[in-house]
Amino acid sequence: MTAVPDIEPRPARSLPAEGDDGLYSQSWYPVCLSEELTAEVILGREFLGGRVIAFRDADGKASVTSAFCAHLGVDLQCATLVEGLVRCPYHHFYYDGAGRAVRVGNGETPPPAARLFRYPVEERYGVVFAFNGTEPLFDLPTFSLADDEIAFHAFKTPMHFAVDPWVIISQTPDLNHTQFLHGPEFAPQFEIPEMRFTEYSGHYSVDEDLYFDASGIFKELHANVYGTNIVQLETIINNMWTGGTASLVPLGPNSCEAYGINAVKKADVPQQTPEAYQQVLDGLKAMNMQVMSEDQSVYQNIRFVQGTLLDVDRELARYFDYLRAYPRANPGREFINGEGTR
Repeated sequence: MTAVPDIEPRPARSLPAEGDDGLYSQSWYPVCLSEELTAEVILGREFLGGRVIAFRDADGKASVTSAFCAHLGVDLQCATLVEGLVRCPYHHFYYDGAGRAVRVGNGETPPPAARLFRYPVEERYGVVFAFNGTEPLFDLPTFSLADDEIAFHAFKTPMHFAVDPWVIISQTPDLNHTQFLHGPEFAPQFEIPEMRFTEYSGHYSVDEDLYFDASGIFKELHANVYGTNIVQLETIINNMWTGGTASLVPLGPNSCEAYGINAVKKADVPQQTPEAYQQVLDGLKAMNMQVMSEDQSVYQNIRFVQGTLLDVDRELARYFDYLRAYPRANPGREFINGEGTR
């Protein structure tokens, strides 16, 4: 019988998992597309291990609140919007955009505690975002160009990822994976840039040719990570400015969905018409979906830990340090889970 040689224990360090102790990263999360949220619609969504609803209030502003009625816990996805108020079908509790019960069907005054948890909300580039906290820790990211200079398109992907959002975002400091998983050829002089981190974000820039693929030459890449779930890129592709944002929302532990935003500088499109802009945006979306499909093939069964890193992984290691220090909370936990004291 051949002896099995002794094997050293695997040198690996765990990383913060979303949902541990019920806590999630404090960041802006996509909830729905703006076009989904008409004046008559109440959307129910899985969110941070619980449920929320999204709707437009009496002023047409998007609102995201916990989903369960403060009276007896009815899921308000089945409620009705009446003049911008969410009316529970069970006993006609009416909630405004701030989540307050403002009246009850039988005429009683709602108790002060009859309210939903309302998340801070921003609507930008065709997506409704909610912040996990009582107050945002940072502003919702925007592109460097003004809105009137760009054409943009937002979409939700049909993909589900069986990992936390930060696993997917780790690809941004891990540029080395790009040439192996996604196939482009790095320019000969290219070196992986240093990534600079703040408390709530990370950034690097490449002001030279980055890599080549079937789409052409990519250069002047500016990459930003926000929170642990958003990556925003601005780059020049064949002398055309393009912007892209991928935003992921944790439905619960090891479970997330992705939204995308693509943008193009109008002045860089030869035929400056809505149809020409959309053609470019459709091409960018197709490229994004191809990349995400390749990502999904990897992330369905990964067991992601900080393992035996290489010299080329130095920026990835710094990203892991950023993750460990990132603030986590869940102030709406009891509301979105339909919990209470017993």
